[in-house]
Amino acid sequence: MSRNIYPVSGVILAGGKSKRFGGKVNKAFLLLENKPIIQWIIEKISPLLDEIIVVTNKEKEFKELPVKLVKDIYPGYGSLSGLHSGLFHAQNFYSFICACDSPFIRPGLVNYLIKKKKKYDVVIPWLKSGQQPFCALYSKNCLQPIVEVMGEKTNPKIIDFFAQVNVCKINETEIKKVDPQLISFFNINTWSDFKQAEILARKEKKKQV
Repeated sequence: MSRNIYPVSGVILAGGKSKRFGGKVNKAFLLLENKPIIQWIIEKISPLLDEIIVVTNKEKEFKELPVKLVKDIYPGYGSLSGLHSGLFHAQNFYSFICACDSPFIRPGLVNYLIKKKKKYDVVIPWLKSGQQPFCALYSKNCLQPIVEVMGEKTNPKIIDFFAQVNVCKINETEIKKVDPQLISFFNINTWSDFKQAEILARKEKKKQV
């Protein structure tokens, strides 16, 4: 299988406090098949993208990774702070944004979203269960709208700035063509999720053997 590196940055948001893990565990470094979750993500997306950025305010914990590390420019706005910082520091106009707790992102999905970008500022999977802002494509045109939303609201959501930019919503039927099980959107938020992820990781490793 040939690999194409797109002029698109990959931004992994790693600023969460892991509250449901007691706040004492950085879930990005939980091991699945003896490999940190964040390493799973890097290996999935890096063959497609020419730059990988991790947004974190705990840079020392990530310094051994082969990535560019950046901090929040406007801290205090949760994932929106991370999205803004990632887009700001990216060397490319477009960035694929994902969370640090989604180890099963399908490269085919990333490829599909990139090919859909055209003149859009956001290309986002919009499933029956809801939008997936942490597995989506964003352009630098989102930067100013994000800053404006952060200035207007105390706890803004990612989608609060969407009305100000061109958004392409990809429905579930389309997404399933490249990710039939929708496994790209599996997030590890609890220990129960982690136990399920261990099972999925073992299955994935067997397929690779």
